[in-house]
Amino acid sequence: MSNTIQEQQKLAAELIDRFVIDLWRSQVIYAAAKLDIADYLAIRPMTIDELAKHAGADATSIYRLL
Repeated sequence: MSNTIQEQQKLAAELIDRFVIDLWRSQVIYAAAKLDIADYLAIRPMTIDELAKHAGADATSIYRLL
């Protein structure tokens, strides 16, 4: 069964999308790990502002990260 060029292009675009999303996910996990977000949340639930203070980061950035 042969794919048309349009089907191949669609599959290629979907594959690129998957690679980009997977890269984004790994960067989010890396950033959260570097900021010790899981360690702070293991102590107790915290607000974004509290997490930002403990992590030494901007609250808006922490909000976007999570």
